[in-house]
Amino acid sequence: MRDGYRFWLLVFKTAEPLLPATWKNVLAAVAEYYPQYAEIIKIGQKELRRTSFALIEKELKSRINDVKLDRLTGNNDIDFSFEHLWQLRYLLFKTVGISGSFKGDGFIRKADGRKGNKEYIMLRCIITELPDYLLFDLNIKNKNDG
Repeated sequence: MRDGYRFWLLVFKTAEPLLPATWKNVLAAVAEYYPQYAEIIKIGQKELRRTSFALIEKELKSRINDVKLDRLTGNNDIDFSFEHLWQLRYLLFKTVGISGSFKGDGFIRKADGRKGNKEYIMLRCIITELPDYLLFDLNIKNKNDG
């Protein structure tokens, strides 16, 4: 697609640990795998849970995914002290892809914002070690790409 993204569908039998995609589980997983951000997560997690994504972007006066790293730190590292809630939301977007539609209640959101199916996260694993997995390249084309 235009931005260089490729989409894959991974299908596998339930593996452990498969956890509901709640704020508690996502933040704990990020803090475990990115210990350098554990303190930032601890400081901002309560405010993050109660503040809408739209309000965070309004404070930022920009879309989260349009932010350049040098706006955070002056370089291309995600290495900053927590000063604004948008920084934590940006960190989650860049490290694990938590988008604006994520509500942290364990459900995927439909286009109109209503709850959809249950959503899960899985701690890091090696795909080839999953039981009976199938991996499909979705090869999605943007209608404007020709």
